[in-house]
Amino acid sequence: MKLLRIVWSGFGWREREGLELGLAVVRDLRDRRAPASAEDIERFEVDVLAGFVLALSTTREN
Repeated sequence: MKLLRIVWSGFGWREREGLELGLAVVRDLRDRRAPASAEDIERFEVDVLAGFVLALSTTREN
């Protein structure tokens, strides 16, 4: 299996092979938003479980 990334260079879109280290600058938003309700947490858990099921079914098809 080969890992390919599509990246923009000065000459257009290119495919690159391999892994690279990325860096992102983020800030903590916990103080700016309301705490999650029990319903929000339940929805999040269902979405995460659905993502795992979808990923597993995709790998088993190939």
